[in-house]
Amino acid sequence: SLRPPGGGNRAWPFTSAQSGNQLNQWFRPPAQLHICTSTATFAAMSRGAKNQVFNNVAIIDIAEEGKGVGKADDFVLFVEKAVPGDVVDVQVYRSKKNFGEAKILNLVQASEHRVTPFCEHFGTCGGCKWQHMTYDAQLQFKQKSVADALSRLAKIDVGGVMPIVPSPADRYYRNK
Repeated sequence: SLRPPGGGNRAWPFTSAQSGNQLNQWFRPPAQLHICTSTATFAAMSRGAKNQVFNNVAIIDIAEEGKGVGKADDFVLFVEKAVPGDVVDVQVYRSKKNFGEAKILNLVQASEHRVTPFCEHFGTCGGCKWQHMTYDAQLQFKQKSVADALSRLAKIDVGGVMPIVPSPADRYYRNK
């Protein structure tokens, strides 16, 4: 929000356009006022300003941190607790020039890979980022993540990489 020089919670002095003198009145700008300082900032804000809501966003992939990846009008969104295949309504809570981070407001259509997490601490402790997906989907997306990193960053051909060997126990087997 707009703040006077020096910060703080003070209001801006209102200057009379007729006399040019500062008046004893004060103008308090609205809390949600956004001021654009460049064309790039304006373009990013119009695509994904903080608190903006996007409806029916299809989640197409998953990122390393366990966030689902979707697009709204070519604006990339990283959505907390979204699963590839979900269709969701989201609200942006952090917006950058080329992407935004969002949270789910409404699960319009659940993915076939979505399951109810078995741990009551899912989402708060940070130990299991993908527990809301089936174990087979976790393996599939982990395999894809490793292959993408090796081919994109290390320029290694991953055509002959063996698939991940699943654990016989799919719960309570992780060690830190």
